[in-house]
Amino acid sequence: MTPELTDDYHERTSLTGYRFGFAAIGTLAGAGAAWPIIGLMKDKDMGFILLGAVFGGLMMVTAFITVFTTKEPAELKPARSMGFFKTYIEVFKNGPYLLILSTYILHIIALTIVSQVAAYYFDYVLAARNVMNPKDEITKAMLILIGTALLFIPVSVLLSKKFGKKLVYGAGFVIFSAGLVALFMFGDKKPVNFTMIMMLIMGSGLGFLYVPPFTIVADAIEYGYLQTGERREGSFFGIWTWGFKLGQALAALSMGWILQLMGYVKGALPQTPSAELGIRLLLGPISAAVFILAALVLYFYPITEKRYSEIQEQIKEMETAKAKSA
Repeated sequence: MTPELTDDYHERTSLTGYRFGFAAIGTLAGAGAAWPIIGLMKDKDMGFILLGAVFGGLMMVTAFITVFTTKEPAELKPARSMGFFKTYIEVFKNGPYLLILSTYILHIIALTIVSQVAAYYFDYVLAARNVMNPKDEITKAMLILIGTALLFIPVSVLLSKKFGKKLVYGAGFVIFSAGLVALFMFGDKKPVNFTMIMMLIMGSGLGFLYVPPFTIVADAIEYGYLQTGERREGSFFGIWTWGFKLGQALAALSMGWILQLMGYVKGALPQTPSAELGIRLLLGPISAAVFILAALVLYFYPITEKRYSEIQEQIKEMETAKAKSA
């Protein structure tokens, strides 16, 4: 609903910042509260039922709060039906949208690989070299990563207003990639604390990746409105969600293929040097390369703050002409 709630270039960034700030808080709170809630019941199965009831109830309440407190613009009119295929053909004619969609798919591929292979890294690489409980350490690492990202979300909003959304988004890719490369080069040779420091660095980069894509895509959708004269946010965000799922699927496919190629055997301790290298490559140069490729695609995204202002002026002229001819 971001494009419908505001057409202000910077207000969209602030709005999305609040959205993902609370999303990160919810993620941390949910992860921290799950087992204490389960522990309230003597029977573990009943504990999970209680957990589902509590979280499901909270989801329902917050959904209803959104429904009853969020008002769409009064002047918003339903788009004329163009038919299924023509609607999506129009979506794929939007050049800026395709660029940010491609960037986002690459972003999701890299981030999914990192989030999935991190457990392998702690189980098979770090645990083979350090006296540690891999499950405890990976939990700590994820808390550092997400907690740091949460702190940097408001920083990304402020920097986006000063330097532009595209620059902040690209900076997030570069910072995250730097942490991944450093982890590949030194992580297996250093104590576990080094990995935690890299998680801190990568978390700062991750904080820059939450807000910009969703504010940038809203601007590209506005360009689509100028192209067609019809608002079709649902079509654009439908393809956006498909891009998210596609990125996850491609990440799982490539991760499985690379691990198999490098000789990974599930549960084997220790893994072969080749399998360990495969894990390190995934949580290092491979993910970093995908992030950098995303940054390169993003470089060609054309809608700056100045260009967006021009689009808004052209939209006003278009709407005025429509009103006069009605």
